[in-house]
Amino acid sequence: MLSTESGRTLYHPGDTAILGSMKLLAESYCPELGSFAVAGFHGIRVYSNVSAAALVAQWMRLRRVIPTHYAIGSDEIGQLAGMVKWKSPDTEVVMTHPGEWITLPRPVVRAQIDAAE
Repeated sequence: MLSTESGRTLYHPGDTAILGSMKLLAESYCPELGSFAVAGFHGIRVYSNVSAAALVAQWMRLRRVIPTHYAIGSDEIGQLAGMVKWKSPDTEVVMTHPGEWITLPRPVVRAQIDAAE
C-alpha cells in the first residue's frame, strides 16, 4: 500500500495471488487506485490473472485499475476491461504503454464517495 502527500492511496500487490486479506486492506486503507498483474509473458509466471484482478477491484471499490505484467498486443487488457465493467462498473481500467506517463484527476476522499451512495 502506497500513500502520497496529496492523499492518494495505491494498492500494488506485485504478482501475489488473490487473498481474502485484501478485503481487510481495502477497509483499512481505502485505496483509490490498484495496479495488478493480469498475465505472464515471455516465460515470466505471475500468480494473478484477469479474473482475480477484477475481483480485487470489486472488493476494494477502486476508482481505477492499472494492469501490469502482460504482453503488448495481447488480449488480456480487453478481457480485464470487460470483466471490471461487469464486476465493478464504477472502476476505470487505465491502459498505458511502456514509458507513458499518466495524470490522474484530483483525489476523491473516500468519505465523499460513501456519503453519495
